[in-house]
Amino acid sequence: MDSIIKPNKCCCCISLRAGVITITILSLIDSIAFSFYFTSIIINGNENENYKDKIYLIYVYLVFSIIGLLVTIFGLIAVFGRRRAYLRVYSILFSICAAITVLLDIGGIIFVKLFFKSNIAIWIVVLIFDIIIAIYFALVVASYAAKHRESHLYLGPEDPKY
Repeated sequence: MDSIIKPNKCCCCISLRAGVITITILSLIDSIAFSFYFTSIIINGNENENYKDKIYLIYVYLVFSIIGLLVTIFGLIAVFGRRRAYLRVYSILFSICAAITVLLDIGGIIFVKLFFKSNIAIWIVVLIFDIIIAIYFALVVASYAAKHRESHLYLGPEDPKY
């Protein structure tokens, strides 16, 4: 039986492996895009009045984007490398990144409420949606790792090679 906490399929219709590959690739694209975006804000920070006083937050988001980039690269290695131990580590790292995303989004909601003058409702809805997606993606990755920990489909350092 499929549950929200431990899904057997990603988005109710995609296999867990395909879902994890898709999630990892989407996360990789997201990390690259936001790394470039935050870097451009830092480079042009003095020109944009919206970020002038809040540049320290941009540095936090940039560091998190770079960490996310490294985690997703490791995730691709874990999924395609067929090592159970790597997949287990990726699942833990992805869950940590999802937890940090949730915390940053909660901070973002507070930030929007305090400093934004318009489009407050739209930003809050987007951030809540991001929280839901981050949690669901972490559950899919964790479920995939758990399935392959139970089955012996993945080779780990302790397993003989085929």
